Amino acid sequence: MRVNTPAATPAAAQTSATKSAAVTTAAKPAASAEVKSAVAPATKPAVGFAKDDVFQGGGNGNGGIIGPGPRPLPPFNLGDAKTRTTQANQLDQISQGVRNGSITAQESERLLAEQAKISDYQQQAMADGFMSQEERLKLDMMQMTAALNTFQAANNGDRNAFAKLDGNAQRQADQISQIADGRRSGNITNTEAGGLLRDQVEIADARGDADSPAESAELNNKLNAADKDINYHSKAGTQWDFEPLPWPRPEPLPFPKPMPLPLPFPGPSLPRPEPLPFPGPITAQPAKPDFQPLQFRGVING
Repeated sequence: MRVNTPAATPAAAQTSATKSAAVTTAAKPAASAEVKSAVAPATKPAVGFAKDDVFQGGGNGNGGIIGPGPRPLPPFNLGDAKTRTTQANQLDQISQGVRNGSITAQESERLLAEQAKISDYQQQAMADGFMSQEERLKLDMMQMTAALNTFQAANNGDRNAFAKLDGNAQRQADQISQIADGRRSGNITNTEAGGLLRDQVEIADARGDADSPAESAELNNKLNAADKDINYHSKAGTQWDFEPLPWPRPEPLPFPKPMPLPLPFPGPSLPRPEPLPFPGPITAQPAKPDFQPLQFRGVING
């Protein structure tokens, strides 16, 4: 029979205490390693800006500096597609009217000038990348007025009866239709559209005044130049027309004027002779006396 002696009890207690101490000492290094691994990144100096910094535009709210988020870029061409499509439809109506003769050359000149102003305002409105409500409202009013003017021009009594036989009218109608297609697709920008439409205004003016062969030749040159410009600006992107820089020509030097000759030294002034008295009226001279020969009486005459 086993008896628990007092000497055995402390030994058992000592053994349990030793085991717990060993476990504690064995577990301590692992805990300290975990603490070190958790604390080390926080105490290590970060390179660059923190994720919570205001320059990074954000923060998680856990003690970092919370700043405003990154501002997105303004959406370009916001609202521009609608106005471009509306202008393209109006240009198609003008082209159809020029083709069938319902819109004369004078009427097309006014309508195209109005469309050029619309393109200029579109360029001004889209200069900052988007169109505000005020700019869109004003542009809508301009296009409503242009639509009314186009309808009135196409349905009034003025017509060009020979438009279908006029090659210049048909050619300009094709050019206006090409500009409309470029505006609808966006290949012809607002800046390009303003210049191309102003060229069409000049063509319409020349078409209405082409009565002589010289004016017809000038109109043909304008149409040829417009064809090249439309084909060039109908490509994707913006094509700029670079004009040659003005060469700074120096003004010619003024031709040196000859030195004035010195005046001769004035000599002594002589008295001016008195004018001769004007003779009086010429009177008739007395007639020469008529002398008669004397009759000599002499030896000869007896």
